Amino acid sequence: MLFKDCFMFANIDINQIKKLTQKEFDQFYELEGWSSTLINSRWVLELMTRDDAPALMISDLGEDADFMDMSEFCVDTYNRSQKYYFTCDSENDVISKVYLHLVQHWDVQEFLEVFA
Repeated sequence: MLFKDCFMFANIDINQIKKLTQKEFDQFYELEGWSSTLINSRWVLELMTRDDAPALMISDLGEDADFMDMSEFCVDTYNRSQKYYFTCDSENDVISKVYLHLVQHWDVQEFLEVFA
């Protein structure tokens, strides 16, 4: 099953998701309600509310990230990681559904490829 088909099966319309640049993301006035999840020692998913709309930030710690080395994980590693930003309209919160889907299925790479 293709990733887009999987999202349609989960009743998530990925056309409602907007990818943001870091500059666009940094322009938001208020960020709150942070929730973070580490997936497969590589991906950090962060769900938040930005200016009253949902947002998702995905940080890529790299393919060579190792769960056994997470005790050595530090702010510098996180700050240097590649980040991807997404949002949607507040009336149609597909971002929360995407977050839950990614946590359950670990298909973060496939999700990012849809927006490449």
